[in-house]
Amino acid sequence: MIKLRKLEEKDIPYMIEWMSDEELTKYLKNNFSKLANAEIQKEFIRNSISDRDINFAIVDNSNDEYLGTISLKNIEKDFKSAEYAICIRKGVQGKGVAFQATLKILKYAFFDLKLENVYLYVLKENVRANKFYEKFGFKFDRVENKSLEIKGVMSDINWYSIDKNNFVQIWKNNEKEMINVKKVKYAPITDNRGDLIALENPKNLKFPLNRVYYMYNVGSDIVRGRHSHYNLDQLLIATSGSVVVLAKTPFEEQEYILDNPSEGLYIGNMIWREMYNFSNDAVLMVLASEKYNEDDYIRDYEDYEKEAKRYFKKILKK
Repeated sequence: MIKLRKLEEKDIPYMIEWMSDEELTKYLKNNFSKLANAEIQKEFIRNSISDRDINFAIVDNSNDEYLGTISLKNIEKDFKSAEYAICIRKGVQGKGVAFQATLKILKYAFFDLKLENVYLYVLKENVRANKFYEKFGFKFDRVENKSLEIKGVMSDINWYSIDKNNFVQIWKNNEKEMINVKKVKYAPITDNRGDLIALENPKNLKFPLNRVYYMYNVGSDIVRGRHSHYNLDQLLIATSGSVVVLAKTPFEEQEYILDNPSEGLYIGNMIWREMYNFSNDAVLMVLASEKYNEDDYIRDYEDYEKEAKRYFKKILKK
């Protein structure tokens, strides 16, 4: 697993590594061989986050080792747009790092910064990069012939872009199931009066229902949840608007987006959950198998990790 964080001075040797690699930088506009200097990179790190530009380190979640840099540049809040850029170390290419990092930076762009469009340009001759952007889901917009000078040669560049709606579909297509976590889809009954979904145990609700509650008027900067349960089945449904749900164990994690009342997220025992990025019109309904019981909650993450490691060790042995 990878994560994004602020750049730190301990990343500099790895940054200089890829900047000094002519094969990695031959398609890039800047002359990185001149930038492969510790003092220059210290200054870059000090100014790596601003209202205009955001540069994050891509790091291995297990040991915090720097894998590359991913950026949103030329952020225009009035136009709700930004430019995307990425460069990763040669040793991690082809391992899915760029794909996962791009998912994370675009989530940040569209849900935290509230942007509506992210664009990029790439040399037409950079076949590997063009294939990656097209495979990810960026839309080809246009080619500009002889418009960028690289090492004294005027080169053709391709422009790509992605908007929030297209990105959300890509996000959903790449959501993965976890132990005790599953996205559930329901077929509505539809006629000229509208749509209706009925949840019945055991027909399509796989646990007895003892409690229903819902959240609304939650600020976009508020995080709900931040706990786990020893013994509880839940189904989360965004009956209006959208919300992001983080499901996490000591071994894996996945962010799910709920934005359709015909979809739910089942969460079972010993899953740490957090809900955030509530849209202004979001209503999150939760169906639970048990009545409220404070003794069933684990609210401290360190305590949760200890309990969860024991729990999943038993589960995985079965």
